[in-house]
Amino acid sequence: MAALSPSSVSLVVPAAAAAAAAAVSASGAAAAAELCSKRVAAAALLQQFDVFVFDCDGVLWHGSKLLPGIRGMLQQLQQTPRSSSNSSSSNSKKSVYFLTNNSTLSRRGFIEKLNGLGIRATEQQVLCTSYSTARYILQQRQQQQQQPCSSSSTEQQQQQPCSSSSTEQQQQQQQLQQLLLRPKVYVVGEKGLLEELRLNGIDAIGGSEGAKP
Repeated sequence: MAALSPSSVSLVVPAAAAAAAAAVSASGAAAAAELCSKRVAAAALLQQFDVFVFDCDGVLWHGSKLLPGIRGMLQQLQQTPRSSSNSSSSNSKKSVYFLTNNSTLSRRGFIEKLNGLGIRATEQQVLCTSYSTARYILQQRQQQQQQPCSSSSTEQQQQQPCSSSSTEQQQQQQQLQQLLLRPKVYVVGEKGLLEELRLNGIDAIGGSEGAKP
């Protein structure tokens, strides 16, 4: 039998196999182009915006597990300087806020959860319904206190006195009126709402405590 030299051997590739190889190559190029496009879009997004608001449940975490890539992404955002065109301070960083309509936790509770997931944050970064409710109640009470005094003695007893007298008796009366005017709320909801109201100086009862037999 005659020996075959490598130069005399030719590789015959079926047309289908050649087409498949070309498709794989094209697919890889398309994937690379898409990845490059996404990176360019992300860079443009960082340049255009200085404030980022994230939903929490199902977006940053699912149950008690942080979703992949979230921790690194948030760390990078909070370390990225603001756009020079949008900020006079070159040392300020991008602002990140956490938005949720979950009232099972107060802002303090959300901070504990974020820290437990390895995310550093402050209460000022948490925007939740329990805190919004507390601020609304306090705002409504403040508006009521700013209403002008009525000549009715009953209304005068329910509102802060308008007298400018600085006597000790007047001061004691004002303190008593402020105590009586302190918002009192019965909560039909979760413990997070109850806790947030109390943390904001609102006398609140009910919640999960009121549901106990």
